Amino acid sequence: MSAAAGRRIRAAAARAGLSPHEVLARLAERVSVDDDGTVSVAPFTPGRTPVASEER
Repeated sequence: MSAAAGRRIRAAAARAGLSPHEVLARLAERVSVDDDGTVSVAPFTPGRTPVASEER
């Protein structure tokens, strides 16, 4: 991971009251890969529990 990406993860984690590991784990839970190899992550706000999830 680049230094800039690490700083963004740490900043988001600090604002949400989570560890960087927890933010990355939540990102990983939302990853999807399309047939063409495109990787995307469903939107979420760290620290908040989603009310409902929508699968694509």
